[in-house]
Order: sequence, then structure tokens, then C-alpha cells
Amino acid sequence: LNIKKKKKKVLVSNAALIFQYIATAFTALMLTPRIISFAGVADYGFIVVILSIGTYVSIWINQSVPYKAVRDIALSMNPMEEMKCIKTINSLKFKNLLMTLPIVFATVMVASNERSMLILCGLVVTGVSTTISTSWVLQGKGKFKLLSVISICASLITLLCGFNVTNLPMWLDAQSWSILILLMPQIVTALVTFTIVKLQYKDTICNEDDAAKSVGYIAALKEDFPFLFSQLISGVYTSGGVIFVYYLAGDFDSGIFAGVDRLTNAAIGAMALIGVASYPILSKMIQSNYKKYVKLTKEVLSIYMIASLAVGSLAIICSDTISKFLFHGKVLSEAVQVIQGGCLWIQFGLLGPLLTNHLTL
Repeated sequence: LNIKKKKKKVLVSNAALIFQYIATAFTALMLTPRIISFAGVADYGFIVVILSIGTYVSIWINQSVPYKAVRDIALSMNPMEEMKCIKTINSLKFKNLLMTLPIVFATVMVASNERSMLILCGLVVTGVSTTISTSWVLQGKGKFKLLSVISICASLITLLCGFNVTNLPMWLDAQSWSILILLMPQIVTALVTFTIVKLQYKDTICNEDDAAKSVGYIAALKEDFPFLFSQLISGVYTSGGVIFVYYLAGDFDSGIFAGVDRLTNAAIGAMALIGVASYPILSKMIQSNYKKYVKLTKEVLSIYMIASLAVGSLAIICSDTISKFLFHGKVLSEAVQVIQGGCLWIQFGLLGPLLTNHLTL
């Protein structure tokens, strides 16, 4: 009976996240052609290169937060323990943010002068929003419905800005507005979750020194290395592709790749929701009943494989239509090839990290 309740909770959590994914996917689907049309294929390619570098900045700042920190919140017995965990993680994330500054300035230095501020804007906004985001706290407490509402609202705000981009104040150029609009969901989610958690724990007392000293920075980096390594490997094939294409072929070809890649990553993100929704429950189950944990993990991975096969097959069948939708009615041979190749990434892009993150528990 207990395992049935846990399975039901996984299904309810996934149902909430499905609505979130629909909003996120719809935003990417409608916004990508709009931004390509507004900024141009070449500039869009460069913007996504910046966002891809920002992904590695976020991975470094978060490290084990999407998994280990979520587990710690899920296993906390009282608000004081939760507050200590929050303060500890926030302290580590802030230190990680400071460690990314050399990467940010090095990237700016090697760029051309006219694009240096664009890079600085994109990377700084990404780093700060990742640092202040506390969506992991709500995830650990199983508040997936609330997270879904926040995500849907962020998507609606992004769509509103995206479809009115030509009416926005011109104190920023098209490229700067484009990168801010693409970062809008992350910015809104970070600000809202930070405010919610701040208000929720405003009366909770926690010794600042105990939280700060609970784990040393170097020790935390060593402990988090398996999670960090797993996420960096995942980042190679979810964010690294456009960087390599830009380096080898330039702006325009990276723009073609990036347009298709946005949709591919949206599909991979949908697959990731399956693991995210089940993780807090699996974290508790691993200590109480390992056999049931293994059984439920296999079921989660099976759902992932079936869903990714279905999405990949549909993308192959509709590759010409997708190309026309993204690039002003044109069927670009390069785009069709990227779409077909992207179906393999949908299938395998998160299977390895999902397995390794569960095994690292």
C-alpha cells in the first residue's frame, strides 16, 4: 500500500510538471522563430553561444544543488534544519559565483569590443539569477504545483515581452533585448522563489556561524565532484554543441544549429522532469527500502525511454515542417540534418546523468 501511495505521488508530481513543461515548450516553440526574425540568424547564434557558456556557469554554481541539496531538504525534520541547509547552500553558491568571475572576464576579453557588453550582460545575469534561485527548496519540499505556477507565469511574461519586442524601449539594441528575453524565465523564477523562501522562513532562527561552518568550502567541492562531473558531461551535449559549431563554422551556421537545438533541449528538459519529480521520493526510499527504490527507479527510467522514443520519432517525421517554422518558411538542408541528429540526443542526452545521479546517492 505504501509503495502505491509513493507511485501515486510521483504521478501527481509529474502531472503538475507536465503543465509546466507545456508552458515552457510552448514558449520556446513560439519565441524562437520570433527572436531569430528580430535579431537575425547570425546574431541569434552568437546569443545562444553566450547562453551556452552561461549554462556551464550555472552548473558550476549549483553543483549538487539539483540532487543532494534537494535530498537534504526532503530529509530535514524541522524548519531549523531546513534553514541551516538553505544558509549553507546559499553560502556555497555565492562562493561558487565569485569563482566564476575569472571565466566571465576572460570570455569578455577575447570577444570583440562591440559584443563585450552583451557577453557581460548575459553571463552576469545568468550567474546572479542562478545564485539567488531557491527553487530547489520548494522542489525538496515537494511543492511542484507551486513551482509549476511560477514557471507558467514566467513563461507568460517571457511571451509577452517576446511578442512586443519591437515596442520595447530602444535604450538597448536588438541583441541585448533578445538575450534578456531568453533569460526572462530564469530571472523571474529566481526572484519569485527567493522571495517565497525568504518569507516562509522569516521567523525561523538559525545560527549563522553554525550554518557557515557546517562544511568547509574545499570539502564541499570534493563531496560535490561526482554530481558536478555528471552535470558537466550532460552539459557537453545539451549546451556544448552550439559552441563547437560557432567555433568551426561561424555565426550563421551556429544560428541554424541553435534554432533547432532550442527545441531539442526543450524536449530533453521534458524528459528530465520525469527524474526531477521522482527524486525527493526516491531519496527517502533509498534509506527505508532499497529494493523498492531500485524497482521504482527502473520504472522511472522506462518511462523516460518510452517518452523520448515517441518525441524523437515524431521529430524525424516532421523535420521539414520544423525547418519551415523556424526559418521563415525555408526548408534548410542543414536544419533538417540537425533535427534528425537531435533526435539521438533526445534519446540519450539525459539517460547517463539520470543513472549516475541516482547511483551517487
